[in-house]
Amino acid sequence: MPQLFAVVKGKLYRHQGYVNKDAVMAFVNQVENPILTLTSEEEIAAFMEKENDNSVRIIGFMYDEDRDQDSDWYNYEIAALNMANWVNVRLARVEDQDLIKRLKKEGKWILQLNLIMLCRDPGKYKTLDLAYRIEEYRSIWTWILINSLAPVEEIGPFNF
Repeated sequence: MPQLFAVVKGKLYRHQGYVNKDAVMAFVNQVENPILTLTSEEEIAAFMEKENDNSVRIIGFMYDEDRDQDSDWYNYEIAALNMANWVNVRLARVEDQDLIKRLKKEGKWILQLNLIMLCRDPGKYKTLDLAYRIEEYRSIWTWILINSLAPVEEIGPFNF
């Protein structure tokens, strides 16, 4: 059976889903540009506003300038590429150090300089402090997996 793969930096990413024009183009767009870069508070607010598409919104606030393979920036990028097939996940990052400092000082959106913020339900945010709590989850990818899926409800006669 034919399969569709994208190659990014020497690593293969397999398309897992329907093979129609829209699904394939969404996959290609997600692999080409997996993470939006937000540059203002207004862009952050607009990005985090929930649409009626039940999507999960994830923003990485990356204050550090490290870009090597051990950096949080690189690990966030790898997590985004691993989610290229997840059509209901929207990813962004904020790299402007002045903006991140101002948001932290004002107490808007963030309390730490380096963190990942996830919104699954309107108005409810979960954060991962990359300076301290990352060891608890081993990777950004693991934390996103754990927190982006809703807990399973008890199976009953009306939801089985």
